[in-house]
Amino acid sequence: MKSATDLQSDPNQGSAKLDGLAEFLQTGGNTLLIKGDAGTGKTTLALQLMKRLAGKDGGVYISARVSKEKLRKHNAAAVELVGEDGFVDLRLGNSSFIVSVMIKAIKGREKKTKVIVVDTWDAFAKEMEEKERMKAEKSLMALADTTEARIIFVSEEPDRTSMEYLVDGIVVLRRIEDSGALLREFELTKLRGTPIAQHKHLFTLEAGNFTAFEYNTRRDFTRAHAVKPLNDLRDAYSFGSLKLDDLFGGIPKGSTFALVYDGNVHYASLRIVELLSIINALNLGHGAFLLPLPASPLQEISERIRPFVSREAFNNSFAVASMERDSDRVKPPFYGIGADTDHELSGRITELIEKVRKNSKTGNVLTVESIVQVESTFASSSNTVLEGLSARISKIQATSNDALLVMLHSDAQMKSRFLAMSRRYARIFMKDRATVIVGEKPSTEPYVLEHDDLNPLLPRLTRIV
Repeated sequence: MKSATDLQSDPNQGSAKLDGLAEFLQTGGNTLLIKGDAGTGKTTLALQLMKRLAGKDGGVYISARVSKEKLRKHNAAAVELVGEDGFVDLRLGNSSFIVSVMIKAIKGREKKTKVIVVDTWDAFAKEMEEKERMKAEKSLMALADTTEARIIFVSEEPDRTSMEYLVDGIVVLRRIEDSGALLREFELTKLRGTPIAQHKHLFTLEAGNFTAFEYNTRRDFTRAHAVKPLNDLRDAYSFGSLKLDDLFGGIPKGSTFALVYDGNVHYASLRIVELLSIINALNLGHGAFLLPLPASPLQEISERIRPFVSREAFNNSFAVASMERDSDRVKPPFYGIGADTDHELSGRITELIEKVRKNSKTGNVLTVESIVQVESTFASSSNTVLEGLSARISKIQATSNDALLVMLHSDAQMKSRFLAMSRRYARIFMKDRATVIVGEKPSTEPYVLEHDDLNPLLPRLTRIV
C-alpha cells in the first residue's frame, strides 16, 4: 500500500487505497457530497474521482461557478477529462431545470460509466424554497439509484443541510493549523455500507493533484540499496538527501541542528534522518558518533548502516554509545558508556568522539545525539547535563568542521535553552497518523515525511500546499 495516495494515478492505486472511498463509489447509484470552504480542494478531488471512476469514458461536469475557459486555465487536465460534450455550463441557468439537465446528462450517456459532478450544488439549491429543494434532492437521489449513476455534489455551505441526510457519503475538506503549521485535512464522515478504518487524513494539492496520506507501518528494508554520497555543502554536512538539504540547508559545520520531536512520533521516522546522515558522513570519509534514541536495538542500527558503508568505516570511523554499564556485553563499534555521574558520561562520549576522529580520513566528526535518555537518567542534574552538551558544542565551534545533530524531545527540560544554542532546528509531529516535518529556523512550509517506496533508506518529502 502506498502511503501517499494520488487519486490521479494507476487504477490499481489511487482512491482504491483511500480507506474504502473508491470501493464505495464503485457501487452504482451511490452519491457523494464533498464539503469545504473555498480553496480547500473540493473541485480537484471531485475531478480526480471522476477520472478514477469514469476512466476513458469520461463524465459530466455541471458547473455553476466557472466557465470552461476558466476551468481550462486553472485545470487543463480537467477539461481534457470531461471532453467537449462533458462540460455543462449552468452559470446563467435557474434552479427550475437543474434536475431535467441532470436527467438528460445521465440518460444521454450511452457509455456504461456514468459519473456526474455538480459544482456547486449550493448555487442551485439556494435559489429554491425549502420544499422545492427537498423535492429536487430526492429526485436526484432516486435518479442515481435507478440509473446506477454516481453523482458527486460539491458544496460550500457551512451548516448541515438536507442534502447531508440524503447522500450516501460525505467528505469534508478543511484547512487547519496544528503546532503552528498550516495543513490540509479531509474527514470521511459517512460512507454508507463501507467501513471507515481512519476517518481523518492529511492531504496536499501539490502540482494540482489531490494526494492523501495514509499510515503505512510496513517498510520493506530488503529493498534498501546504497546511494551515491552527497558532498558536504559549503558550510554544512549533507543529510544524505537532496530534499532535506534543500529544505534545511544541511547540518551546519561548527554548530548544531536540533530536531524536536513529539512523543507520539514513531522512531522509524526519526531514524530516516539520523541514520542516513551517518551513512553519508561515513561514505565521505568523516567520522560519526551516535548516541541513539532510547530502546533502539543495536542490531537494527547495525543492519541499517553496515551494508551501506565500507567495512573499514563501520569498524573504525564509527561509534555507537550504549547506556550499558557492562562494556563486555557490546562490541565495537558499539560501546557501553554507563556512568554514575553526568560528568563521567560526558567524558566517555568525548573519548569516543576523539577515537573516531583519529580513525577518520578527514579528521572531522558528525555527532548525532538523542539526549532524552541522558536527561532522564540524570534528571536531578539537568543543568550539568546541559553543561556537558555546551562543552561539546564549544568544541565543535572551535574545530569549525565538526557538526552536531541533536534529537530533542519536545518535553525536554532543557529544550528552550538548547534551541537558543542551535543555529538551525526543525520540528516533527504527528497529525492524522501522518508524520509532519517543518522548519522553524529557517522557517519552511510543512512536509509529510515518509520512507521512499523504492529505497526505504531514503526519505520522501511531500509539501502540503
